[in-house]
Formats: sequence, C-alpha cells, structure tokens
Amino acid sequence: MSPEEMERLFPNLRGTTYMNTASLAPGCGPAVNALTAAANDWARGRLDWAEAERAGEEARVLFAHLVGGRTDCVALVPTASAVAGLVAAYLPKRFPEGGTILVGEEEFTSNLFPWRLLEARGFALRTLPQRNGGVPAESFERAADGVTRLIAVSAVQSATGYRVDLNHLREVADRSGALLYVDAAQAVGALPLDVTLPRIDALAAPSHKFLLGTRGMGYAYFEPSLRDALEPLWAGWKAAAEPLTSFYGPEMTLSATASRLDMSLAWINALAERESMVVLRGLGAAQVHGHNLGLAALMRQSLLERGVPFLDHGAEHGSTIFACAPRGALVAERLREAGVVAAVRAGRVRLSLHLYNTPEQVRGVAALLGDLR
Repeated sequence: MSPEEMERLFPNLRGTTYMNTASLAPGCGPAVNALTAAANDWARGRLDWAEAERAGEEARVLFAHLVGGRTDCVALVPTASAVAGLVAAYLPKRFPEGGTILVGEEEFTSNLFPWRLLEARGFALRTLPQRNGGVPAESFERAADGVTRLIAVSAVQSATGYRVDLNHLREVADRSGALLYVDAAQAVGALPLDVTLPRIDALAAPSHKFLLGTRGMGYAYFEPSLRDALEPLWAGWKAAAEPLTSFYGPEMTLSATASRLDMSLAWINALAERESMVVLRGLGAAQVHGHNLGLAALMRQSLLERGVPFLDHGAEHGSTIFACAPRGALVAERLREAGVVAAVRAGRVRLSLHLYNTPEQVRGVAALLGDLR
C-alpha cells in the first residue's frame, strides 16, 4: 500500500491527518463515485434497484471471505444492535429458565442495552469491572458458572482500544455452556479476525468504520447451528428463499440461509458498499492488517518516547485505537487546529489508525501530543 495508492483512493484526505476511523471512515473514491452516481440515477428515476441487490450479495460474499466464514452464515443488517436484538430475542427460547449474561464495564450500549432488556425476562446481567481500560478474559472466567448463558464482548473496546483474548473466551464459554457474542465494529477490516478460529457464535460488524462503508450497512455472522435456530424478527420479502419471486403471499417459504435474517437493503448505500469491499479485497487483508499493526507498534513506541500518557495494553491486547492525553476536549481542539481529526471518549483523546495513515503522521501526532502535555 503505497502513499500514491492511498492518495488515489482517498484524494480528499490531502492535508488532513484522519485518525477517527473508530467513529466513521472517510469515503474511498470508488465508493463515493458509486454513491454519487446512484444518487444521480435516483434523481432521474433511473436507479437500478436490482443491481443494488446484486451489489449487496457480492458484498456478502466478500465479507464472508474477509472473516473466514461461510457466505450462507452471513446476514445483511444496518446496525450492530440489530444483530444483538436477534440473539436477545432467541435467548429466552433457548434458556426458558433464564440465567446470567456477562458483559464488560463501559461496554458500548449497542452491546449492552439488548441484554439489559432481558432482565425483565428472567436473566441477570452481570457487569465486570475494567482494569486499565479492558476486561481480561480471566475476569470472565472467574465470573462464569453453570448458569452463564451469554458472554458478550467487543473484540476491541471502542473507548480504550483494548483487544480481548477471544481464544480464551471461547474456552470459558464452552466450559460454561454459554454463547459467545462479539461486536467486531472496531476490529473487522483493521485487524485479523477469523470467525472459526476461535469459533464465534454471533458476530456483528457495521460497515461504516474499518470496512470503509456507509452508515446503514453492516453484517452479521452466525455459527451454523445458531443460524438455523434463529427466527427473523422482521420477516419481509428478503427473508424468502427466492425473494424476487416472492413479493406476494399467501405462501411463505423462508430461506434456509442467514439471508432470512436480512433487513431490507439501503439500495444506494449497497452500491457504495460493494466498491468499498472490493477495495479492501484488492488491497489484501494481510497487507492491510500488517500495515495497521506496524502503525500501532510505531504509535505505542512514539507515545512512550514522548512521555504522552495513554492506556498501554501492550502488544498482546493492543489494537489500532489509542486512548491518551487527559484533558481530551482541549487537546482534541488543538489537534484539530493542526489538521488532525480525532475523537474524545471517556475524557481522553481517541486516535484510531487505518490503512490511509502513514508513519510520518503517527510520529507527527505523537510529537504534537508530547508538546501539549
């Protein structure tokens, strides 16, 4: 991934150091062009919705390849909370006697509220405390018991960048008979993640972050046995085995694949989504992940050298997200004045790195933060 290639894909980032992918990725050129063309077609009454549906199917295949899963286990959804909602609706059917759900402290609410609502259905939600910005797998191991029904985690914690040990959590879930639910919003596209190693029961991945897509597009992956057990909460025309020939009733034949759990596509977004996923596939997952891991190691080293306070998770639990510099709002404003786009979460500046960032940008931002201490 050369600087020239990134310049071609992201021409509008010229002069900007963009380190806020954990909130929203900037649009890559091919996706922006597809979005613009689709909007123009819509305005002229020429939007080809059938092509948009094909784009969605192509994106489904590309996502399955990216996470090492089967295409027939991937559903197209607009948000991560939609995936959690499907699993939350299923838990009382699988465990009518109730049980315990384990989540980490300060979990993003899309991975919290769906489980909290189950407290009215006989489930107890247990929140485990953070240590240095993360909840280690050992804490889940100590808390899990014979009535633990679900372990819900973020692969990477959005406020702190802590990367959880999914292999260890899989072992904990297996010993306790629990399902493992993973919100991968801050991981898929940025870091290596395989839904089969370790086995993940349910995974949510909205597209508008490290997958370079638009808000309103995303993916769910379900382990085959869980996929077969789930019932669609919003069984519209896309839930049919043959959607294009099932516009009207009265018969209902649902798809045997995860597509029966789809929500209707945002057609214009889907046309852009296909281009974003093609870009990621073309760059190569291994190359993107290697680039990002190299940047993360450099950022950690640079922050340490500059004496910038940050939540240091080490190589084992670090990610492409860094939480640093107390007085976050003030420091973020100073960064903005210097052309750096970042976010503030939990009172700290949050920096999130992706494929369009460079070593020079990393060193420059670390130097700025050092000067602002």
